[in-house]
Amino acid sequence: MAQSPRLNLEARLKRERKRRNWTQEYVAEQIGASVLSLNRWENGKATPHAEMLQALINLFGKPVEAWGASRARIWTVPYLRNLYFTGQERILARLHTVLTEQNVIAISQARAISGLGGIGKTQTALEYAYRYADEYDLVLWVRADSRQALLAQFAGLATLFGLPNHADADQHRLAQAVKRHLETQEEGVWLLIFDNVDDIALVQEFLPTRGNGAVILTTRLHAVGKHLRKIELDTLSLEESRQFLLERVRAARPQAPEDPAGKEDQAVEQLCTLLDGLPLALDQAAAYMEEHQATVTDYVARYLQQRTALLRLQNSVDRHDYPASVATTWLLSFQQVARANSAAADLLYLLAFLHPDTIPEALLQEGAAALGPHLQTVVEEPARLQEALSLVQQYSLIRRNAETGMLSIHRLVQAVIQDGLEVAQVRQWGERAVRLVNHAFPEGEFTDWDRCEQLLPHALVCVEHLTRWQFVSEEAGHLLHRAGEYLFWRARYAEALALTKQAVELRQQALGATHPDVAESMNNLGIMHSDQGHYAEALPLHQQALSIWEQALGPEDPSVSLGLNNLADIYRLQGRYTEALPLYQQALAMEERTHGPTHSQVANVLNNLALLYQAQGDYEQARQCSERALSIWEQASQPNHPHLATCLNNLGGLYRVQGQYAEARQCFERALSIDEQLYRPDHPEVAHSLYNLADLFQAQGDYEQAQALFERALTMLEQGLGPTHPRVAARLNSLAQLPKFGPKRVRVDKSW
Repeated sequence: MAQSPRLNLEARLKRERKRRNWTQEYVAEQIGASVLSLNRWENGKATPHAEMLQALINLFGKPVEAWGASRARIWTVPYLRNLYFTGQERILARLHTVLTEQNVIAISQARAISGLGGIGKTQTALEYAYRYADEYDLVLWVRADSRQALLAQFAGLATLFGLPNHADADQHRLAQAVKRHLETQEEGVWLLIFDNVDDIALVQEFLPTRGNGAVILTTRLHAVGKHLRKIELDTLSLEESRQFLLERVRAARPQAPEDPAGKEDQAVEQLCTLLDGLPLALDQAAAYMEEHQATVTDYVARYLQQRTALLRLQNSVDRHDYPASVATTWLLSFQQVARANSAAADLLYLLAFLHPDTIPEALLQEGAAALGPHLQTVVEEPARLQEALSLVQQYSLIRRNAETGMLSIHRLVQAVIQDGLEVAQVRQWGERAVRLVNHAFPEGEFTDWDRCEQLLPHALVCVEHLTRWQFVSEEAGHLLHRAGEYLFWRARYAEALALTKQAVELRQQALGATHPDVAESMNNLGIMHSDQGHYAEALPLHQQALSIWEQALGPEDPSVSLGLNNLADIYRLQGRYTEALPLYQQALAMEERTHGPTHSQVANVLNNLALLYQAQGDYEQARQCSERALSIWEQASQPNHPHLATCLNNLGGLYRVQGQYAEARQCFERALSIDEQLYRPDHPEVAHSLYNLADLFQAQGDYEQAQALFERALTMLEQGLGPTHPRVAARLNSLAQLPKFGPKRVRVDKSW
């Protein structure tokens, strides 16, 4: 967490007085000084002598070092202060006035800083945050250029706030919880900044409607809707541009020779006119000159020589938002990178096809083999990789956080790079990005979920490339398959279903309709359908997957036992018990032969077989299978595996129907504890464990506790699955039948 900026003595004194809402007259009276003296101290025209300074220390109750120090407990601003920020003083003063005139805000009082791309919206918001940091207890910065970025960062505030559900994996639920926290907290004043908003409707969903704070949005959009008031930025004046550029150039070249003829000053004015006061263009030009120790005259000459050709290269999507002068500046820098280090240029190509934020440096090294022979040799040698990264960073084309090992690249830089490539090059680098992310994306074990979450934004960007360019490859199909599987575990069902369907189709094109990998994706797609209660859609998928595995791999392959188990699940759920039983038995025998009697795959089949016996009323057989499955999982090296929670829930259900309530409660509570560690608090699996406990309390006649848990589980399921989902209907039925027993639904173990 960054520390807030420090203040000089006069600023400290003034801020400390204003923090207490004391007037100069009051402070002067308390310490026995004149108002004129206090005014001179606060304006830096004089310094209080020792006696007066001690009187001020006594009055404020703390030493000078603590005066005016930011009271911010949370500071998430990701950028250092811009030492060369120039202009926009009127805008900053206006913002401060309107955002502090009332303690309680409404959406209509939030301010959107709007304007042309590169005009300095973000820098203005950043300057405001640093300049007035001491007036806020929380200064929160959220990137909002996409729904993914907004949800990830806004939801991430839950951990900083210490919210009860901060471990929730559903970012949308977390974001809503953060919003409610800001609206309802009574202590502290907050500043919330949504940066780079490209969709006003999207961010409005997360705008606090009340609360003790202020909201700033930065957006390139001209229309911000009726609920927001817009402050539109203009370009810098000629004098402001000159001031900014001269400060940057002089700081970079403090020993520059004298310019008696005034040629450099003339070049500065010419360049400022050419760039039309656009802060980003000025900053890029200054960065170029700083890196190459070039004079402004040199830069202007190069700019004029290349301007005509380079101005033709415009972003084909948002031409009006991405001025040609900005693109020209970036392309000039990129050409210098390419001449100095071709591997650095290749690195830029690659970064242009990943998600722009939080690109792990480790990702490049892990998937080096996917990057082509030229870049691969560089990435595999740490020193050469650091050299290439440093070169790109010097031109301000990427951001690099050495502490976190993360890279980021502005989306406009990505657009300019992509638009400058030939179609064949775009396909080549898009395919390399897909192979890179596929190589690093884990297989989906619950121990890898954090890594999956980190790489998911890059995987989804790769999906966009696949859709746009119709890439067909084994790696693309594998990436879609794994990303869909992870999304399913995180209860993002619609996205999971869409990606897995796409995985089936792509794998069929790349590998042929009878390839085992096609069956793998069909199997997952069948599980997703059955989990939603769509058994008719799931059945043919499992039948086809099993047939492919048997023909391609032989009847004794482990995949065949998996297919038998999952096909039996569908038959059981449809009530076709006589068809399910031999399939389960066959799968169990195969797993025991292949893996031995204590393997986790054996436990999975035993768990499902127990459900079948229980459905048929054969409780003794069900108990034997369930207890054996539980014993296997308890001896495993992963005590909090999601399948252990499944086993506990199902064994608890068996104990409940047999009247062994103490044993049932122990199982359900253990399952709930595991689920709460693995999933967000309103995840359907957590709701399922709550429902089982409620069912138990109902069986024991404790209808009050049962109702409370039923209602809690129902609310969670409605939020996570939607009000029309079959599970929601079942829970509604159970709640409606209190204080009597309602129909019971036991969760099915899903074997991947």
